[in-house]
Amino acid sequence: MKGSPSVRGRHLSAALSNMRQSSAEAARVLRECGATACTDVTGFGLLGHLVEMVRASNMPNNQPNSRPNNQPNNQSDMSGQSNHQPNQSKQSSRRDAAAGATRGGAGLGGGVHVRVSMAMVPLLDGAADAVAAGVVSSLHPSNALALAHVVNAVALQRDARWPLLVDPQTGGGLLAAVPASAVEEAVRKLRDAGYAAAAAVGEVVSAEAAEAEALGSEELPAEERATAPCVTIVMDSDRSE
Repeated sequence: MKGSPSVRGRHLSAALSNMRQSSAEAARVLRECGATACTDVTGFGLLGHLVEMVRASNMPNNQPNSRPNNQPNNQSDMSGQSNHQPNQSKQSSRRDAAAGATRGGAGLGGGVHVRVSMAMVPLLDGAADAVAAGVVSSLHPSNALALAHVVNAVALQRDARWPLLVDPQTGGGLLAAVPASAVEEAVRKLRDAGYAAAAAVGEVVSAEAAEAEALGSEELPAEERATAPCVTIVMDSDRSE
């Protein structure tokens, strides 16, 4: 870890307890609730693994009419769908933020886009204080390259908590796409199974919808951004409620 401040004992104890919790039961619950994509959040952090999921869903051979082998015909994966929401089964030491931007005249590209709410991403106790004090992982610089895939990366970096999005995890829990109709059930069952911090952290939308709300936002320099960024992070001040 980089940074000098010490971590409080109770926060460290809670983090270790969280890391020891198996994700096996969470995987069973998510499968039961119709999860169409899932990954464990580990070394690349929440943002890095989320980008991997979205990019895989937007691959040419993974379009609305195709499906994973374990999916019934009346379901599809994340690609082409706007009725799914990402769920996170355990606490993580990261958060999320807000709005949009077109990319060099090329737009956001086709397929799907994920809008994540910073306010909904669960954090380990003490994580926000630690990162505000300058404590980050030695992997932070390489993991932060994932910002290239965030539409509103410039605005995001004004939030002191943004490094938590790319914080590498040990036993960071599962991130899954669940049909919107099953989200409440999934969160309830996960919490009943002992994953107290389980939460719906965002939603899958079409790239067209994301681009419409992206107009006028600041962009990263061309050399720092992806051709078709696929994530928007909604910060607290951008929420309409």
